[in-house]
Amino acid sequence: MNRTPRRAFFTLLTVVAAVGGCELSEVVLPPGDPVVVVLAIMRPDLNHQWVVVERSLTGDEPRQSTPGEIPFDDPQTPIADATVTIENRSFPGDPCGRSVTFARDPQRLGIRPVDGLYWAPLGCPTMRPGDTLVLRVDASGVLVTGQTIVVGVQQMLLHHGDASVVLPGPELEFNRDTDTLEAEIQPLFGRALQIDVRRRPLLASSRRLRVVSLFVDSTAVTIPGDLVDLFRPGTGDDVFRAGRFYDLSVAFTDQNYFDFVRSSNSALSGRGFVNHLDGGLGVFGSLVAETNPLRVIAELDDPREGTYRMQGTVDGLPVDVEWDLYLARSIPDSTDFSAFVIGTWGSPIDVSVDGYLTGNRLRAVIQYVTGPGVGQPVQRRVEGFLSQQSPFEVFVKNALGQVVGTLTASR
Repeated sequence: MNRTPRRAFFTLLTVVAAVGGCELSEVVLPPGDPVVVVLAIMRPDLNHQWVVVERSLTGDEPRQSTPGEIPFDDPQTPIADATVTIENRSFPGDPCGRSVTFARDPQRLGIRPVDGLYWAPLGCPTMRPGDTLVLRVDASGVLVTGQTIVVGVQQMLLHHGDASVVLPGPELEFNRDTDTLEAEIQPLFGRALQIDVRRRPLLASSRRLRVVSLFVDSTAVTIPGDLVDLFRPGTGDDVFRAGRFYDLSVAFTDQNYFDFVRSSNSALSGRGFVNHLDGGLGVFGSLVAETNPLRVIAELDDPREGTYRMQGTVDGLPVDVEWDLYLARSIPDSTDFSAFVIGTWGSPIDVSVDGYLTGNRLRAVIQYVTGPGVGQPVQRRVEGFLSQQSPFEVFVKNALGQVVGTLTASR
């Protein structure tokens, strides 16, 4: 979640030019007064709702805010003793009660209590498209209020060639060189469209994978396969890279959320942020979202690209897999590649791997789970020299660099 309002309250060091003399002097501004910051996005498509309540940074805190996604990260300046309620003004007979209280201790949710993070009872408040919700936060005598209209859609669609898929639908195979996707909302209530593209997390990986977000003041948007991530200046990285699995999320949002994500603070003046709360900063909004899986492929335009079959034994387990290998497109003369690996690696496997080529030398890291069910996550390094004409050997190594298996590969 975007946590932009915090940035407006850091201590500022201002350089002032003396009139006529061009003499420079430093003026250190004193810490500002803390402001209550509330982050609350109501999701009628989810069974549990949460609200973050914290104070803005004033410049004298010993630690700085760190990026992340609440509730998976703790609030950095939490307010632990707030009273948080939300009322559905359009539904006086709400079975959840006239006013739903959000509690720090999320009973029956199986989530650890965290200061500054408040949870509603399961399924509450009741939210129907077009309902008016009213937020009230009492943070040590500071009252913050807000209002939002619950968004709603008839359908969310992905148009792919001549086919249309109602979300959530089956996995789509998407050729990033030739295909386009069109995301469309059939709205009931709401304002804007948000598209998030996230690479599906790798097995045994706890790190967060980058999300590319697009915001459109519309109910439809076309997404070309060769779209470049413009929000990472200088990298020229593709939004979609062949040989990878992605999750594409389509969300329909209200006006409050749309203003929140499209506006920001001036680091000097604090101006520019569009705020719809009274008594504090942040957002009280609403959205609904669905996610669909993508399997991204590409045209084969390099002789090293294509399908390789690898057979042998690794860690004493039989291996018989096919690698569909694709070089990265966005960086000229790139040696980076991604590949789908499907077949048997002790047990059935269907994963994506990343690696790079130095000439014809292949190096990659494969992550998989051993055994049926949950199993144990395993990571192995794969190294070898590609050959276009004859079978070649590929060596599989563990984290210590020890060879734990040899595979025979061929085109």
